[in-house]
Amino acid sequence: MEALILFGYLLVINIIAATLFIGDKQAARAKKRRISEKNLLTIAFLGGALGMLITGQVIRHKTKKPVFKLLLPVFVLAHATLLIYLGFI
Repeated sequence: MEALILFGYLLVINIIAATLFIGDKQAARAKKRRISEKNLLTIAFLGGALGMLITGQVIRHKTKKPVFKLLLPVFVLAHATLLIYLGFI
């Protein structure tokens, strides 16, 4: 049961993360109000890092920003390590 809840949470947070990244890319192109890097990184920290990492590569968004180049893979590794430690993987 706990694994199912965790899987559902990770699925939802990664869909949200990917959607926010796509929305931020569209806002950048349209020169509209952007989503702050702080908010994007908070969502990544809360479990959406993998969704952002994959989406960023696909749509080429924030791939050259040092903070995203460093933190997204670190967050993914930390999340995977936590899942292994807790016995979900």
